[in-house]
Amino acid sequence: MPENFAGEPQTSPTSSRGSFPAPPLPSGEGIEPIITPAQQVTEGREQHNCVASYAGRIASGSYYVYRVTRPERATLGLRRDRQDRWHIDQLAGPRKRKVSMELRAHIRGWFHASFRHRLAAPGEMPPPRQRTRDPHPGDLATPMLPGM
Repeated sequence: MPENFAGEPQTSPTSSRGSFPAPPLPSGEGIEPIITPAQQVTEGREQHNCVASYAGRIASGSYYVYRVTRPERATLGLRRDRQDRWHIDQLAGPRKRKVSMELRAHIRGWFHASFRHRLAAPGEMPPPRQRTRDPHPGDLATPMLPGM
């Protein structure tokens, strides 16, 4: 069975034709949404990961994958929770390698700026809940990314 970026089993991909639902967040500097199953397969081949196994979750609107090209090459996965909030789920370099702190900071900045921009428009969804390593819930300033 295919594995996700962290090596956990996932379901099989759907058809490689057509396109996925609209991405939850726009492109950013060096961050591009993967909008078709064909692009998703290409990303998996280029990065040597199992991102193609997420096609069903993406088609259902519960997951989205982005191609990251700057400041280094990586694949980013966002997941939607049961309250319809998006979270950074996975961020991995080629062959599931860890990414630099610089890239993590770049992704966090884009993620939070994108939600602030969405909130400027009336009727948009609330910002994502942020997770921290701190067991004290008072400081929610930094979301936790895998490997941090």
